[in-house]
Amino acid sequence: ILDYTGSSFHSTWVEANGQRVLGLNDLVYNYINERVVELFYNVCFVEAQEVYSREQIDVEMEMPLVSPCPLTRLLDQRQQLLSCTDIDRRSEEKRGLFAILEEESMFPGATDESLLERIFVHLGDDSRLIRRASRPMQFVLEHAMSCYPTTYDISGWVKQAQPCESGAAARPLLIQSKSPLLVSLFGTSLPSDASKLRRATQAAQFELNARRSISGFFTNISGQIKMDDHDILSEFLKLLIMGQGPSIPRPCGDSRLVKTTFGSIIGRRFVFGEKEVDAFQGIPFAKPPVGELRFKKPEWPDPWDDVKATKGFAARGIQKDPHFFEKMKLGKISEDNLYLNVFTPVWSPDTGSGGFPVLVFVHGGGYVSDSSVKYGDVGICEYLCTKDVVVVTIQYRLGFLGFFSTGDEHCPGNFALWDQALALRWIQENIAAFNGDPGNVTVMGQSAGGASVDLLSICPHSRDLFHKVIPMAGNASCSWAIHDNMVEECRKFAERNGIRNTHDSKKMIDDLRRLPSSIFALSLIDKMEKSSVGNTCPVGPRLDFDFIPKSVSELRKEAPAKPMLIGCCASEGLIFLGFEKHPSLSSIMEQISRLIPEKDQPRLFKKLREEVFQKLVINPQDPLIVARAFTEILGDLFVNVGVQKTVLETLEAHDAPVYFYSYDYFNPKSWGPLSIRWPFKEATHCTELAYIFAVGIIWNFDFNVDDKRMLEMTTRMWTNFAKYGNPNGVAEIPSSSVPCDRPFTWEPATLSNPQRHLAISLRPEMKDEYKKGRPLLIAQLRRSKSEWNVV
Repeated sequence: ILDYTGSSFHSTWVEANGQRVLGLNDLVYNYINERVVELFYNVCFVEAQEVYSREQIDVEMEMPLVSPCPLTRLLDQRQQLLSCTDIDRRSEEKRGLFAILEEESMFPGATDESLLERIFVHLGDDSRLIRRASRPMQFVLEHAMSCYPTTYDISGWVKQAQPCESGAAARPLLIQSKSPLLVSLFGTSLPSDASKLRRATQAAQFELNARRSISGFFTNISGQIKMDDHDILSEFLKLLIMGQGPSIPRPCGDSRLVKTTFGSIIGRRFVFGEKEVDAFQGIPFAKPPVGELRFKKPEWPDPWDDVKATKGFAARGIQKDPHFFEKMKLGKISEDNLYLNVFTPVWSPDTGSGGFPVLVFVHGGGYVSDSSVKYGDVGICEYLCTKDVVVVTIQYRLGFLGFFSTGDEHCPGNFALWDQALALRWIQENIAAFNGDPGNVTVMGQSAGGASVDLLSICPHSRDLFHKVIPMAGNASCSWAIHDNMVEECRKFAERNGIRNTHDSKKMIDDLRRLPSSIFALSLIDKMEKSSVGNTCPVGPRLDFDFIPKSVSELRKEAPAKPMLIGCCASEGLIFLGFEKHPSLSSIMEQISRLIPEKDQPRLFKKLREEVFQKLVINPQDPLIVARAFTEILGDLFVNVGVQKTVLETLEAHDAPVYFYSYDYFNPKSWGPLSIRWPFKEATHCTELAYIFAVGIIWNFDFNVDDKRMLEMTTRMWTNFAKYGNPNGVAEIPSSSVPCDRPFTWEPATLSNPQRHLAISLRPEMKDEYKKGRPLLIAQLRRSKSEWNVV
């Protein structure tokens, strides 16, 4: 992790500081960041070690706990501070750079020149980490995490470190940085892992207090934080993981009052320059699905008389957070989670327009996790609503609570889909009160949310409730989208939890209703660790002959035409490499056999194998090539083939436009150390979400200049599609044009070339071939299963 290129300040150096001479503020900021990442590594590593040991999971744990890096020790050697009268000892004893600086700031007559000379007397002779620069008042440090030599100019440091009334003094921070407490927290020989975790936690608290001090003394330092003293570690993890995107405006007051069909609500108002956006969060669209309503279709909520405050996200659905995320403040979980959020412009829509177009988002999470919380509110308001759309984010029941089924009338299942459909009905009946147009609704979702919105667009109970669809990195044609054995999985779940009468559907459901909701919590990460890729959802929708009355292919033929924007990221399978220790030729063969089973279709299996090894495994002796080939096959199994099949079948069914994309742009920082086991970095699952919601979905990262360009470009295309059914906008409305250095036109795919897609990057371009034609080939082989037919 000390070499990790996605650290918060590494990218800054790469982008700008490699060509810039830094000052004292930069040095202290970089020093603190290196310490924070060291601490964070230790906390994460020890927690992982404890979890794996407790769960008796056999994993390789080769990475040791780290003590402060050599540069940290160079800056931070802590002998007793000397007074300004100890002139002789000032010249003789070894000191860290910060100690030298503080002592010089207290010594009458000290200059920056004397400071620099003293630094090299004490530090320059026996260290490869610091050296003189070509200019007289500069020196170079080799930061452990930057991989770049960094030049600092020492001019003005002595004066800056002196106490002064303005509050810009460095001395209090320097004193704090040399605290014996902080030194002791980095001991290299601690008695136990538990003790190490305790020490690392204390160190995290101390380090964050140091960063808090920085904000008072160094006004130019970025990354300042605010925290509650009673919960520093939680805030520490949240700071590093959750992210806040490019900006963090705060609400300026209450929103307007809105009357819904169930009662009046009031939310919060955000201001972005001359534009204001109202946010209503935590609006109930159904009764709490608890007690007798568990395992039943959702019902309308009870009306209320008083004005309901809707100023914060509601509870997340029942789910099991991965151990690593338990300390993050994602909000409480509850079975009572059927709420939605509405974000709407304050200004009036164009006269005669019917209202602002409506963009609805359905979150993913493998049908078992996630919520509206992660996608935030500020980014939605600033980058989507300011482009003249109303945005709605919804929640639904998760896991077995959302998909439990006995296969009969006692519990038919698919409750999560019924939840989503009821939310869409609520939108139809209420969105006009928010200045939204119920006649122009687009529904988008990602991963399992993408599969959900695709099903909503073709199933009879929901397909007439909206007008355009955006399935991202998941759709109803993906191998995991429909669960083929849901009833049996539910019976096994009941038996595991002490239910005896699993063959009596009514009694089984009555017994399950008495169990605590926590019993039903599932974790997607656990499933991914323990199962094969491509079948990553422990539960899911089933063919119930009610909500899903027919096969996906049949429903797609019968559904009314809807414009579609569909696609996924360039390397969807990369996300799974953290669960595959050593990709090999045999693991590639295993995944090929899952795409086309050899025992069932030996001829087609052979053809696909030849295709893969001719075009992907160019050099089987190169581990990187093997890893990339394995990643591509995982992506095919997980999402690529499903995307191509959906494009093909939709084009065959009707003539509504289908805009196909591959999201190729990525920032390596967006996955943080979670990608440390990946042999290469590319855009992978969830990448595009950061550039729709303006927030780090998986890992906190600061949006750089290119990120902000991609954010503006992506949100413009997505809102154009919501407004006009065309991501390019319309010529007669200049403000709808997509910002880009090189103009382009996103052309829809065609039946003659269903691979035609837009590769989305800083310079988007249309391409005629998708993944070397492999997903189309597999989709056709799966359909024909009899003859080799390449279009």
